[in-house]
Amino acid sequence: CDAWGRKGFCRTNPKWMAKYCRKSCGTCVLQTPFLIADCFNTQPELCDAWGRKGFCRTNPKWMAKYCRKSCGTCGKAVYILHSSCRDYHPLCVEWAMKGRCQERDVAFTCPYNCFVCRKWISVILLLPPGPYDSLCVSDCHDNFAVCPTLGGMGYCDKRREFMSVNCQKTCGLCVVMA
Repeated sequence: CDAWGRKGFCRTNPKWMAKYCRKSCGTCVLQTPFLIADCFNTQPELCDAWGRKGFCRTNPKWMAKYCRKSCGTCGKAVYILHSSCRDYHPLCVEWAMKGRCQERDVAFTCPYNCFVCRKWISVILLLPPGPYDSLCVSDCHDNFAVCPTLGGMGYCDKRREFMSVNCQKTCGLCVVMA
């Protein structure tokens, strides 16, 4: 499915691809609105010490905002994917990776990889670790062999939109899809 999607079959044979290859065409429906988000401390050394001293209980709001990893209160970022969102050219992934989404024609032709019809809602839901944390792990993968290299260069943060779609395993991001 991934290879067919890259070759443009989502556009040339949409009915069949929508039935059998929804994920590759970006037409999946989320079973749950949660994206397993990065779990980090803003000040790793201090957060670990404060967590051990019990600050997660005594100052939960502040600690949940700045020391989520130490307190085990990692949030889930709500993510919306419109079911009709798809690219219209087989080179969209390459163009997006090269940063060409700023060009009007590319953004119009490649709304999926340029995140024109998808958006992050900047809301963090503070949830304790639960069963949703492992729902998608078995399906988490990278679309490119270069993902670990890009991740090592900091692209999970620098190009979060692209990496969350194409380098989920490297960046520790999984989406639960139907």
